Amino acid sequence: MENFASGRLAAVQIERGPAWLLFVLLLSGCDRCTEAKDRITGELKSPDEAEAERLVRERLPREKGLAQKLCGVPTDSLTDVVLKLKKSVVPNTFHAEISAKPGPPAASSAAVTSSAEPGPSASDVAKMVACAGMLSVLFDAEVGEGGAVKGHTISSVRLDEVTTPGHEWKRASESSDWD
Repeated sequence: MENFASGRLAAVQIERGPAWLLFVLLLSGCDRCTEAKDRITGELKSPDEAEAERLVRERLPREKGLAQKLCGVPTDSLTDVVLKLKKSVVPNTFHAEISAKPGPPAASSAAVTSSAEPGPSASDVAKMVACAGMLSVLFDAEVGEGGAVKGHTISSVRLDEVTTPGHEWKRASESSDWD
């Protein structure tokens, strides 16, 4: 029985070995260890809300297909964008509630609509629709020497929910709760 218990303890120590080693090294206070700790904690620092909003506004025009997915009409851009950001419990992540109007329709869809049946044109539909939804935005910290954060960049923007009237949907939960 003693061998089983000591063997089990050794297995637990092996599994936790890297974490334990990092913990001991950080407590030891060596110069390289302190720099490593600063780099790790620097990478976990989220941008403030003003910087996060600025970065999201800069990124939105480059998100191909986001406007069309959000609005449900053929468009390549968003206008009159209103963002409400909320910091997530996940480091470097914000949830952004977005509402906007679609910009001019995509060039290819405007040609298709003009030759279609009589009715509202794509530009008329785009003027009527108010687009709304929820985004998840993940940021990366740019860490310099000594672990100082120099700035942030957006690593991904994901559309989680669309609440545009007549075009609602919600991404399936990614919970790992098996109970």
